[in-house]
Amino acid sequence: MAWTSGVGMTGLPVGRPGRRSLGGRKSVARARARLTGIALLALIALFVAACGAGPTPTPSAHTITGTFTLRQDEVIDRSHDDCRGRGGYDDVAPGLGVTVKNETGVIIGTGALVGTGRVAYGATKCEYTFTVAGLPEANFYSIEVGRRGELTYSRAEIEAKTWHIEFSLGE
Repeated sequence: MAWTSGVGMTGLPVGRPGRRSLGGRKSVARARARLTGIALLALIALFVAACGAGPTPTPSAHTITGTFTLRQDEVIDRSHDDCRGRGGYDDVAPGLGVTVKNETGVIIGTGALVGTGRVAYGATKCEYTFTVAGLPEANFYSIEVGRRGELTYSRAEIEAKTWHIEFSLGE
């Protein structure tokens, strides 16, 4: 009996012994191309999932609020609509800058004294408030009002104060 290609009596394809009929060489090539395409799409999907998982989360931002008090033995300047220092403290007034630096001395936030500088205890004390928002995580925070020197707090200290600082300047 001779083997031939074509269709046998059962209507099924007939081929040479030892060979499987997969519909010809073109079908095998198409199947390989499909598998290669699927594998390539899977690799691209994995790459996109790994790289496109979103931006790296930024450290949570903190806000330091505070009260700054100027004390003077002499009468505070009330010739303006707000409370201001006199003499060597004449730079202390609403709008005076507040700077926050991290442990390496890099400025990480700025703000300013606000309010009218509420007069307290007669006319020898002015109180201001300030807010510095958007501060990144740091080990230490140094806060300076104007050019009056820095006060440095560790992260644990400032957290214990619930991110609110109170300090004063003057006699």
